[in-house]
Amino acid sequence: MPRLPPTPLVSYGYTIRTRDDKSHRILIVELHSEHLEQVKQFVSGVKEQDDYFREKAWNEQKAGVNKTLLFFNKGVIWGYVTYGISRIRVHNLPAYFQQLGINDYGPEPVFLIAQYAISESLQGQGIGSELLEFVKTHLMHLALELGGIGISLFCIMDNEGEKRVSFYEKAGFYALSKKPVDGRVQMFYAFDRAYSDVYS
Repeated sequence: MPRLPPTPLVSYGYTIRTRDDKSHRILIVELHSEHLEQVKQFVSGVKEQDDYFREKAWNEQKAGVNKTLLFFNKGVIWGYVTYGISRIRVHNLPAYFQQLGINDYGPEPVFLIAQYAISESLQGQGIGSELLEFVKTHLMHLALELGGIGISLFCIMDNEGEKRVSFYEKAGFYALSKKPVDGRVQMFYAFDRAYSDVYS
């Protein structure tokens, strides 16, 4: 089997505004081996997310399973997002989403946010909300090229679970079930409005 050439590092510049009305320039880059020492220092306060970041993110990216983007400010990792490709059945979605003109021949492609975390010391300043807008826009642009009807993710329903669900609902996600399955609630964000804006 021929080996694929190495993928060049992709980087983006993005400006966010925190709740104290200060602007911050964020450098967004793909995870690479040169970042692994800094990854070890990152703490989000959620053990599952921190363990994944330190132990699995780089290996899964090398294997082509998922892609992880890092959010840097002045050389410090403020957060990260890991995403990949998944599928969802349209009949699992509420009636509103079933009217998007999608034929239910089978599961439809979506982007899955496998992990999304902000540094524990920076939480509560609006950084997570600002960077999630970048993630949504980034994945929407990928969907325009590759296909995909939206974004799916699973909220961990621990003591902060309801707070997480509320956070994503404010960003336009919809909880597909009120009852957790295996300790998680699946949420979905539809690209229909984004597509209509692009093609109108």
